[in-house]
Amino acid sequence: MATSTKPQDKTKTTKTRAVKTVKAVKATPAKTVKATTTKAATRTRKTTVRKAVPSKVAAKPVETKSIVNNEKRSPLRTLHLLTALVSAALIAAVAFLMDRVLVPVTATYLTRDDVASQLAGSTVFGPAVRNLYTSDLRWQIIAPLAVMLLFSLLYLTVWKKRVAQNLTRGVNGLRWLQGAIVVALLFELLALLSGVTDIAVIKLLAGLIGLSAALGFLAERQKARAGTLVRSLTLLSLIAFLLPWAFLVYTVINSFIYGMVVAPWYVYALYASLLLSTLVGAFMLRRRLLRRGQWNDSTYSESQLAALGLATVAVPALILIFALQK
Repeated sequence: MATSTKPQDKTKTTKTRAVKTVKAVKATPAKTVKATTTKAATRTRKTTVRKAVPSKVAAKPVETKSIVNNEKRSPLRTLHLLTALVSAALIAAVAFLMDRVLVPVTATYLTRDDVASQLAGSTVFGPAVRNLYTSDLRWQIIAPLAVMLLFSLLYLTVWKKRVAQNLTRGVNGLRWLQGAIVVALLFELLALLSGVTDIAVIKLLAGLIGLSAALGFLAERQKARAGTLVRSLTLLSLIAFLLPWAFLVYTVINSFIYGMVVAPWYVYALYASLLLSTLVGAFMLRRRLLRRGQWNDSTYSESQLAALGLATVAVPALILIFALQK
C-alpha cells in the first residue's frame, strides 16, 4: 500500500507545479505588455517634450536675429543720413554763395489788339502775356533740395517702419513720390532757364513727370504682386517722361534758329546732368522692374536709387553755385 501511494503524491505535486507554471506564463505577457506600453508612452512623451520645447524657444531668436541683420547690412539708413546732411549743406551754400537771378513767370491769354483792330476796321484778337511774378533761381534749386532733406528725415524717423515694410514687399511708393516731386521741380528750373515762362506750360511739364512716376509705380506693384510686368504701363510711363524732354529740346532749337541766341554754359551743363541722370535712372528702374541679378534684392536696388537721387539734385546745385556765385 505504501508503495502505491507515493507515485500518486508525486503526480499531484507535479500537476500542481505545472498549473502554477501555466498561470505564471499566462500572467507574464500581460504585465510585460503593460510595462512596455507604459515605457513607450513615457518615451514618446519625453521625446515630444524634447522636440517641442526647443522649437518654441528657437523661434524668437531667429526672428530677432534676422531683423538685426537686415538693419545692420542695409546701407539705406546711412544714405538717408548722408542725403540729409548734403542737402542741408547745399541749401546753405545756395542761400549764401549764389547770386540773385530773377526770372519772370507769365500767363498767356487771348485779348483784343487795338492797333490791329483800327487798321483792319474790325475787331482783331491776339495773344497777350501778363507777368504774374518774378521767381528767384535760388528758390528754384532750394525747393528740390528741401524735398530731399524732408524725405530723408522722414525716412529716418516717422517712416522707419514703413521703409522696412516696403523692402519686404518689394514696392516703394515713397520713392516714386519723392522722385516725381524732385524731378518735376528740376524740369521747372530747366524750363525757366530755357525761356519757357508760361506757368501753365511749366506745370503741365511737371504734371507729365508725375504721371510717368505714377505709371511706373503701378508697373512695379503689379510685378511684385503677380510676378508679371505689364509692358503697356512701362511704355506709357516712358512716353509721359519723354514728352517734357521733347518740348524742352524744341524750345532750345527755336531759340537758336529764330532768336539767334545761345544760352549760357551752365544751362547746357544742367541739360547734360539731368539727361545723364535720366538715362542711368531708366536703366536702374528697368533692371528693378525685371528683377534681374542683384536688382532682385530690395535693399540693393533701393540703395542704388537713393544714391542716384542724391546725385541728381546735388550736381545741378553745384553747377549753379559755381556759375552764379556772388
